[in-house]
Amino acid sequence: MKKLLWLVIVVALFIENKSANAQQFKIGIIDRGYILKNLPDFQALTKEVEATSQGYQKIIKEKYDNYQAKAEIFEKLKTSGTSEVILRDKMSELENLQKSLQDFQVNSENDIRTLYARKFRPIDEKVKKAISDYSKQNNYLLVLRSDMNIEDGETRSMVLYASSAEDDVSDNVLKVLGVTTPVVPKGKIGLLNNIK
Repeated sequence: MKKLLWLVIVVALFIENKSANAQQFKIGIIDRGYILKNLPDFQALTKEVEATSQGYQKIIKEKYDNYQAKAEIFEKLKTSGTSEVILRDKMSELENLQKSLQDFQVNSENDIRTLYARKFRPIDEKVKKAISDYSKQNNYLLVLRSDMNIEDGETRSMVLYASSAEDDVSDNVLKVLGVTTPVVPKGKIGLLNNIK
């Protein structure tokens, strides 16, 4: 928060000192979530993660069904007067199945997180570069993010100043990334919806 305050103060002083040229400075707003959702690379990653997750869920269901079937058999054996040796063996088998199921759940979740992180990093770098390139080419003093951070789920609306929604350059950045027709509609862009 202190860094943001210092940034506001520095920008305000810079603009005040350059007041004769203040019309040259532009501030843009990026809806990063909107850009990512319309980027084919991110859409492909989302599909890959969903497909991998569904494959793991199928295996988890099979393991769970197997565990449930063996648990039912164990319960029947307990009531039928089966020997202690057989019951202990079946109980040990159930414990091993349960541990295998739990281990697989944890490992599959970790694998999905690792897959996403590994493949998201180059997409994120590509978007950052496009934002930087576009901003430099179009003489933006600041381009701020106003969206939900996909990595941690926090909403971070950091709009210092926006006179209208015309300052949103998300569509232009999508064009730099090769997306000419967004397939996902724009959502609300933080504080811009309140500006008339």
